Amino acid sequence: LLLLPSQAKDATTTLATTLQNALDTTDTIATLLQSKGFITSWERSIPPDDDMEDFTSTTKPSTDNFSVSSDLPYSLALNGDITLNSQLLLQELGYRLYPSFGRWLVREGVTRCFAASSSSSGGSSSGGGGNKIVLQIDDYYM
Repeated sequence: LLLLPSQAKDATTTLATTLQNALDTTDTIATLLQSKGFITSWERSIPPDDDMEDFTSTTKPSTDNFSVSSDLPYSLALNGDITLNSQLLLQELGYRLYPSFGRWLVREGVTRCFAASSSSSGGSSSGGGGNKIVLQIDDYYM
């Protein structure tokens, strides 16, 4: 994440608020999936306060460029996904399109939280000095 120096003073607060909004969004999406019958239950890990503070703190004084100094891993378990059988069937049939409605909703929701934050703070998501948060989702089935 790279903000202009004039934005750096409020960057920690803005990023912390955006991070909390993104975590709340994952909870809302999981609750929606459960209420609509796509999953049977869900559980999200709560990132430790120290990790959240490291993620939202600056590595340089506020007059310099702001940068995120660490990753913030957390997990969201979507149990009893009813779309899993169709995903496996499509894989067995050789299709390269794997539906994952839950993953798509979570990715889109979290990405939009950070995109809204960067556009409201005057940042640009592409090129020269814009804000950049990378979201990585790893799937595994048990």
